[in-house]
Amino acid sequence: MEKKVTWLHFSDLHYGQKNHNILWPKIKKELFKDFDFIKSELGKIDVVFFTGDLTQSGKKEEFDELTALLKEMWVQFNKMGSNPLLIAIPGNHDLNRPDQTRAVVKVLKNYQIDEELKENFWKGIIERSENYELIEQCFKNFTTWYEQIDLPKPVLTFGLLPGDISANFLIKCSNT
Repeated sequence: MEKKVTWLHFSDLHYGQKNHNILWPKIKKELFKDFDFIKSELGKIDVVFFTGDLTQSGKKEEFDELTALLKEMWVQFNKMGSNPLLIAIPGNHDLNRPDQTRAVVKVLKNYQIDEELKENFWKGIIERSENYELIEQCFKNFTTWYEQIDLPKPVLTFGLLPGDISANFLIKCSNT
């Protein structure tokens, strides 16, 4: 018996960017038409990966609007006979930018060139240092959104940083 997992991968939607409300309706219409083609070619969709830059600036309002869009997508998937799992990973646009004058922000800007900072950063993650608290705060809107969105998700194991996850899931496979 051949086992098949069918997945879609989306990236860089940047929901909330300027003129998004003008461009998105036509794009969405075409995307939903593509779902019909995907169903005819691949059948049921098991997993939807959404990796990086789901929103433009990580604002709560952008995530709220994104939720409405994703729910529309899941209605379309359900019409196709699918109810895929959502796996979302944040990108650099999915965070609230911190105040650039804060000392911890200034220190972290040197991460790439300061070997001692790199080593201490990872020790600090485990100890929940000020560096860790800043990263957690910046991704809070994403983290809260993903925890609360009412769409199917696999069992997730969370790592040290927001978006650091592993997932275990069982897909019921057909003989097709």
